[in-house]
Amino acid sequence: MTLSYDFTRVKDYDSVCLDSEGKLHALTYALIISTQSIGMSEITHENAPEFYARLRVLERISGTILDDEIIKPVDVNTHVRLKTNAVDVPYSKWAAQVLDDLLKRNKVQYHQCAFPLGDDSKPGTGVIS
Repeated sequence: MTLSYDFTRVKDYDSVCLDSEGKLHALTYALIISTQSIGMSEITHENAPEFYARLRVLERISGTILDDEIIKPVDVNTHVRLKTNAVDVPYSKWAAQVLDDLLKRNKVQYHQCAFPLGDDSKPGTGVIS
């Protein structure tokens, strides 16, 4: 799905969302693309705390979205009224999906560490030197 966005309702969007050359600020771009991952299509005054909270959960799991810089509450607040066509996902469904994904990734990581590819040893056997 192509992600469409509209920042024209963001207060002072010409300086908040765009640089002096008229290109998207990296922060604005990061917030736009994160709407799909966090299951929220827009930032409003009412949902800004939840938008930020979901974003921080993903940053803690996957790392920062914005070149090792943590997105701050003020960054979300300055982008109130930013809107995309991302699919809105209720909190409980989103949280369950995030937890399920995290558990699956950790199981894969466990198997990769416990039984590395090319290791002919069997579980329960080994050599201690």
